[in-house]
Amino acid sequence: MIKVHQKVSGGFRGTDGADAFLAMRSYQSTAAEQGVNLLDALRRLLDGNPWTPATHGP
Repeated sequence: MIKVHQKVSGGFRGTDGADAFLAMRSYQSTAAEQGVNLLDALRRLLDGNPWTPATHGP
């Protein structure tokens, strides 16, 4: 996914931008895999109450 973003936008200015992009992409991907509405997950993140996936116990 990072190569796609790099090609489309012309690249990252530094590792901080790449790290931020990958963190956001990971958050979105995990929420989608868990069946969570992406807009709800992002809204919660911006409100300071981020969605976290359920943990499975032993």
